This record gives sequence, structure tokens and C-alpha cells, in this order.
Amino acid sequence: MFFEIALIGTTASGKTYIANTLAREFDAVVLSLDSLCVYKEINIASAKPSQDDLASIKYFGVNLLSVNEHFNVELFIREYQKAKEFALARNLPLIIVGGTGFYLKTMIDGLSEKTLESKSSLNNDEIYALLLNIDPNYKIEKNDTYRLK
Repeated sequence: MFFEIALIGTTASGKTYIANTLAREFDAVVLSLDSLCVYKEINIASAKPSQDDLASIKYFGVNLLSVNEHFNVELFIREYQKAKEFALARNLPLIIVGGTGFYLKTMIDGLSEKTLESKSSLNNDEIYALLLNIDPNYKIEKNDTYRLK
């Protein structure tokens, strides 16, 4: 029987262990919300399932990309849709597990419309000065190009 359940909690609280136990008990599919599990080369800093778990449980959101490839919430939503379609087609439960609340919120609320990128001729220093003028309490580094643009 298809249903979705999310196991959310703090780092090292046993979420992956519980998800794996439930997946084996109910023949469920698991979607990892861990933003580091998507990277093939990152095995220590994440709660990535073991090779045995990956061999015995159908996982989504694990070992998708190399560390030099970009991952974002839009790609995560596509992975969620694949996991959900897989589970629905087989009438299996879908267990969503991890601590990335932003991804879970996006699953629930959907993606917001993309903000149009500014085609400003201002450099980072000028943008930073404008930002400080508008909101002097905003905490951002002067060299944080990603957020400033």
C-alpha cells in the first residue's frame, strides 16, 4: 500500500537506521533528504546507507553525482518525483529520511517561481554597499557572490 512518511531529526539521531529497519519490514522505498548523500565520493560526513543497505533496499537520492557536479533543490524535486512514481507504480510505501528541512519544505510547498537574475553592471563591492544601505543588519560576507547576485 502506497503512503509517504518522513523521518526528520537532528544529525546522528538514528534516522537512517530507523528508515532501513522500516524499509525492510514493509518492503518500502527510501528517499534520502541528506544533501551530501547525493555525492558518490562523500561517505564520511553524511549518513549515507552502507553498501549492504543499498543492495537490499531501493534508495533514491544516493550516489547520484560527483563532487564537481552541482546539486540543488530543483534536482532534488526531480529525484523525489522519480522515487514517488517508482513507489506508486509498485504500490510500496515511500520513506523520506534526513535532516535537510529545506528539501522537505519544498516537497510540501513546491518550488517558488525563479527569481530573475539581475543583469546589473554593478560589481560585488557596489552591490554589497547597496545592501548595507538597505539593510545594515543583514549578515552576508562581502565576497559572497552567489548571494549578492
